Amino acid sequence: MFSIHMGQSGLREMEVAAQRMSGGIARAIDDAVETEANLLQQTIVDGLENQAPGGRTILPLSPMTLVMRRLPSYGNRKQTNSTKALIAGRELLNGVKSKRYKAMWYTVGVHREERNTAGMSLEYLATIHEEGTRAYKITVTPRMHAFSIFLVSQGILKAPWPVGKVITRKIPARPFLAPSYMEWSQEAPDRFQRSIDEFARDAQKRSA
Repeated sequence: MFSIHMGQSGLREMEVAAQRMSGGIARAIDDAVETEANLLQQTIVDGLENQAPGGRTILPLSPMTLVMRRLPSYGNRKQTNSTKALIAGRELLNGVKSKRYKAMWYTVGVHREERNTAGMSLEYLATIHEEGTRAYKITVTPRMHAFSIFLVSQGILKAPWPVGKVITRKIPARPFLAPSYMEWSQEAPDRFQRSIDEFARDAQKRSA
């Protein structure tokens, strides 16, 4: 019979090595999760910048919205010639973050505590754009009536909106979170496994 005798000191060395390996694995997993969380954040940001999250082109802005953007700024709205949806002010774009809550636990997206300069929840705005809204009604004010006259001059409306008229509006869905997540998730398991395998190989080299 072939046997190997290992004294108490040898057992202790194995225990210390096992503890180090266990702690190293935990750190490797946490690092891999952090890497994937940051990659998902960047995927969402890139999709907004490119106006094609997950390879799906974002619905273009309406002519009325484009005209409004070119008007002199007022309140929290800034004048811009940008035709990109969702990111003219970059507040929603900058609200996309990766946050660590505890080891191996990250959340990525537009978080509840994020606010724009007007104090409105960016999470709420993200939900509106991601899912769209149902049709809602607005009563035309004198200011809206004056604006509608301008829209007529730009060929966007055929006739001004009379003051007191009830018009129906709807914000269309422009999903950017779900498509980006789908794009990221296609390769995420393989990337994660490669990260852990790389750690295991490095650990074997160190112990050899």
